[in-house]
Amino acid sequence: YINFQQWKEQFGSDQEVVIAIEANNIFTAQNLELIQELTSSFESLEYVDNVTSLTTVNNIIGQRRDFIVERLIEEIPETETELASLKERAVKDPLYVKNVISPDGRVAAIIVELTEVEGKGGDRHRRDTMIAIEEVLQRTVPENISYHISGLAAIEYYYAAYMQEDFKAFMPFLFLMIIVVMYVSFRSWKLVALPLLSIIGSIAVAMSL
Repeated sequence: YINFQQWKEQFGSDQEVVIAIEANNIFTAQNLELIQELTSSFESLEYVDNVTSLTTVNNIIGQRRDFIVERLIEEIPETETELASLKERAVKDPLYVKNVISPDGRVAAIIVELTEVEGKGGDRHRRDTMIAIEEVLQRTVPENISYHISGLAAIEYYYAAYMQEDFKAFMPFLFLMIIVVMYVSFRSWKLVALPLLSIIGSIAVAMSL
């Protein structure tokens, strides 16, 4: 645990949200503008530390005695020739493929790194960020583009939401089954009420803690 905390101090939070944007061809002016807009929107969120996408990754060009570091996309190309050239460079570079772009150029990833928040605020900031990310996606992504959300922070958020929904759905049925079993066992409503109160109190205390 101590080593992991030291690792996070050096490399940042391990809480990431990965948004995959899927289209017939990512390398169109409209789709690249969409990725750029989403990236800017995610960067402006309160608990976001860094966003990596096609519009933010660096392109390293090696020369004889030095190398040049520049953005892969300085400006979004407008012509078909420039877009085709950009696609060819991106899908052939192992730094980008399966990181921010799929080998066929149909899926692009936007990686959102969350700020590390210690203590009780940790769960809250992940939940608030996930809600904000979903709102940005629903507001910005057109209907003809599909998107998928993953990453450690997203998985924790959705599992918690699913558990709450399951809890709401199954608890009434569970209590009904307990009442039926206890009545069949004791044949007395008074003897059913006492253990049922104990169960309710135990669950309330456990959930509160």
